[in-house]
Amino acid sequence: MDIENCLTDMSIENIALYQHVFDLLTDPILVIDRQFRYLIANQAYLDVVNLPREKVVGACISQVEGEDAFRLIKPRVQESLKGAELNFPSQVYSARPVDALLHINLTPLKNDVGQINHVLVVMRQSDSFFDEDRGGKYDQYQLSRSLASSPNPIIMTSLIEGKVLQLNKAGQRLLGYSAEELIGKTLLDYMVDTSYRENLVDKLKQEKHFKIPDLPMRHKNGKTVHIEVVLNLTSFNGTAAILGFCRDRTDELAALKATQDKTATLRLLRKVAVAANEANNLEMAIKMCLEEICKYSDWPIGHALLPNQKTGLLESSDLWHFNNEQEYQHLKSWCAGVQFGPGDGIPGKVLSTKKPVFLPDASLDDGFPRSSIKEGTGIQSAFAFPVIVDDQVLVVMEFVSPEKQEVSKNLSDILKPVAIQLGRVIERQRAQLSLQESNAHYQRLVNDINAIVWESNIEGNEVYFVSASVSKILGYNPEQFYQSGFWANLIHPDDQFGALREAEGKSKTLENYEIEYRMLHADGSTVWIHDTVHIKNDSDPANVRKYGVMLDITEKKNLSAELEYQAAHDSLTGLYNRDAFDRRLRILLSTDQPNQQHALCYLDLDQFKVINDACGHLAGDTLLHQLGAILSTKIRRSDMLARLGGDEFGIIMENCSLERAGKIAEDLRRVIQDFRFVWEQQRYNVGVSIGLIPIDEYSGTVNEIMSAADMACYAAKDAGRNRIRTYHPNDLELTQRRREMDWVSKINMALEQDRLHIYIQPIQDLQKEQKNSHFEVLVRMISETGEIIPPGAFLPAAERYTLSTQIDQWVINKSLSWLGNHQQQLAKISMISINLSGLSLGSGTFLKFLLETLRKSTVPCEKICFEVTETAAISNLSKAIDFITQVKAAGCLFALDDFGSGLSSFNYLKNLPVDFLKIDGAFVRDITSDPIDYEMVRSINEIGHVMGKLTIAEFVEDEQTLNALRRLGVDYAQGYFIGKPIPLYKKRAVVPLTDSEPNVRNAKLAV
Repeated sequence: MDIENCLTDMSIENIALYQHVFDLLTDPILVIDRQFRYLIANQAYLDVVNLPREKVVGACISQVEGEDAFRLIKPRVQESLKGAELNFPSQVYSARPVDALLHINLTPLKNDVGQINHVLVVMRQSDSFFDEDRGGKYDQYQLSRSLASSPNPIIMTSLIEGKVLQLNKAGQRLLGYSAEELIGKTLLDYMVDTSYRENLVDKLKQEKHFKIPDLPMRHKNGKTVHIEVVLNLTSFNGTAAILGFCRDRTDELAALKATQDKTATLRLLRKVAVAANEANNLEMAIKMCLEEICKYSDWPIGHALLPNQKTGLLESSDLWHFNNEQEYQHLKSWCAGVQFGPGDGIPGKVLSTKKPVFLPDASLDDGFPRSSIKEGTGIQSAFAFPVIVDDQVLVVMEFVSPEKQEVSKNLSDILKPVAIQLGRVIERQRAQLSLQESNAHYQRLVNDINAIVWESNIEGNEVYFVSASVSKILGYNPEQFYQSGFWANLIHPDDQFGALREAEGKSKTLENYEIEYRMLHADGSTVWIHDTVHIKNDSDPANVRKYGVMLDITEKKNLSAELEYQAAHDSLTGLYNRDAFDRRLRILLSTDQPNQQHALCYLDLDQFKVINDACGHLAGDTLLHQLGAILSTKIRRSDMLARLGGDEFGIIMENCSLERAGKIAEDLRRVIQDFRFVWEQQRYNVGVSIGLIPIDEYSGTVNEIMSAADMACYAAKDAGRNRIRTYHPNDLELTQRRREMDWVSKINMALEQDRLHIYIQPIQDLQKEQKNSHFEVLVRMISETGEIIPPGAFLPAAERYTLSTQIDQWVINKSLSWLGNHQQQLAKISMISINLSGLSLGSGTFLKFLLETLRKSTVPCEKICFEVTETAAISNLSKAIDFITQVKAAGCLFALDDFGSGLSSFNYLKNLPVDFLKIDGAFVRDITSDPIDYEMVRSINEIGHVMGKLTIAEFVEDEQTLNALRRLGVDYAQGYFIGKPIPLYKKRAVVPLTDSEPNVRNAKLAV
């Protein structure tokens, strides 16, 4: 419909009333007022700008389209408000990249009194990027703007020579060449198939523009790129030109080809199966299969060779398929009577190896036994494969071609299922043939196979034949089955209704079907049956019969059930495993049961590692098995007990209040506490820490529930072990633990993304003029938004969850690497102090890393001082002493940080081979006002000097404190008054420090 004519004389109030009508139109439609604001925008326009209606309606054009677009559209809107109706292409207006040209129509809208206060804007899509009103002409400015704005490849060539005139970045990426490499070159040289050039000029002159769905082009890397291109006849700076808009279809066509190949493969298998099943005899089945394989593989000739059971030789048969039988009739005559022994020619090789054989070039095979045939027929390529049943070659299928051909991997793969399918058909056809030739032979055959062959009326209540093998499979005398209804009564009671009903329904609509059900053995056991049923039609409905073969699949079913059991159960304890536990929990959460209460217990054994380490893993496995059996007897029948991994168990208690769950958990805790594990005449005690969490509609996801239960369990361990901790959403301690666990993820991410940052803080010599600088290395984390996170926020979590050693390694690598690469700055440094965590101090692996890093570094070891806290040092004194001694032997120094904060500082000090004592800032901060702090600092300083150690006072925040320390004879001072932490190097743009850190935006590097 003509929107402009319909709406021009309508009042703006009426337009607003019919907003929903505009939303049904596919063209973008707008109404703009005199202030250049959107009064109405339909859904098609909202889809273009990808904004909600509330962000567009009421906004100015510049807010939605941008300032550049606003400057272009503004004078045209003003002109339309004066009464002009305008039509122009989007190159003049739209700042957004588009796939095709948008023509913009501006129509003034009058109100009831004839005033123009609004403009109707309708955008219509064109099939080309040139303006037909201008005769398809395109100037340099318009082309450059189109090329720059379009995300799709655009290439312009001259009409006659086909030389490239212009192309955008996407066009360059499409072919892999730069603009300099393509402009001026003939695009025809890059086409894989030059036939597209024929009649191209004439067609463009007639149609102006048309589409080539698939144009193969050569990429710079040598590969072929398949391009869909829309060609437009235009002109460029007075020259006739072709403007092509391209789309890379390489991946799309490759996927389509793969799909087509797979479809063709499946179609072949289906046709082979159908052909073989529909054949009246074996010969017809083979011929039909030959035909289908030839059609699929595009080989013109197919031939079947059959083994002679007496001579053991392969003999040429009359079973052939030709694309043109008249053309190859002489080949059939020449092959008549030819025989192959094992290893002779392609068929003989197939017979002896029982594997496919391929001969791409018969001229290269000197041993080709049919040389006269090859020369007379011009055979160039051949391949053959066996049809095997029970390890016996029944047929060799051979295919030949007068042209050299390659056998594709796809064809090689498809031969296996085809051979299997055909083998099954051949076996069935032989059985049927034997049945027809001799009733005695039929009886002997069906009685010997491990299956029940039967025949009955269509209802199944009258059995006409059953093979003697029924005695072996079901334990009954075959004669019993001829009693009316006897067969049906043997079907398992649970399958009676379903199996009989299914068989009845399929017998009415299908000629062949398969069904599985259970039957009762004579000894009372259950036998799983796979019944393949065929309906034998007759002109007289009363004579319609069905027959089939019943296979005993009990072992297969039991194996499947065993696999299902193993997939859901822990192999050690026999309990459910973590996957089954999570599935049950997920189902429980997805079930909409308002006001239902459930609970989950998370159990972690205490002292299990002690038993595992002391007695070995076999003892640990035995303990877990015994405890699993004990726990199973202490839960409700409806509860689910699972081993979640290691020495952890979980229990889901459905329809269980938290109070009831707490009592069950206490029973479990007590029974484990009272349990005595005996191993090699030794008795061991075991405890358990339990996290208990309620489950309701507010519990969250499976991961959130398991995380909360895990936190509650470990809170129980932290509280002293062998106890129960119940999770509550408002539990402050567990909330803190959750935050720390969140920090674990953030720390790992920061380490992976290299978002840690090194700061340094100066340390001043108080007793003599300092020529070179002394600094302490500090670490900060940069958040994903660029904020600097102080160490107090993330280091406690790193210590608790054993990530501090990784941070220590990162700081050491970065610090020594930077200093080693900046020798001028390194020369100005007398010493640089690096903090080590308690975990690193006790880690032999970290010690090896540190010594190796120091050995490779160009930073002199005498300039490196490692700081360890007093608490970390004395918590494992022997390891700390060994660690410090080995690192000092390499030439490094050590400082004991936060000295004085411990309870036995002086007692342990004489055993620690440190060089510096860093006096705890808690004593230093108030020494000018607190006599006790003053005396503490004095005592520490004097004792340190007596022991030959230098002292460093922390938290020096004013000049009075600095002077007091100097008078006391303290050697060094550190604090904000001396200098605030600054970045060692600028790694990335960062925002100012948070309020808890000094602002170092304008600080200069001290080194």
